[in-house]
Amino acid sequence: MKPESSLKVFVYGTLKPGEANFAAYCDGYVESQQIAYAKGILYDLPLCDPAMTEGE
Repeated sequence: MKPESSLKVFVYGTLKPGEANFAAYCDGYVESQQIAYAKGILYDLPLCDPAMTEGE
């Protein structure tokens, strides 16, 4: 079933096409894809997922 509207989402790591979790979570929902870059400061948080703030 195709959604009624589209949403742009930035994914990285195992959610990227060809990676381990793409088929389980993204396949069938992706209408198009392109390489993208995000500028910022990436934090490795000890008890949860990484976080990022804006920056160069």
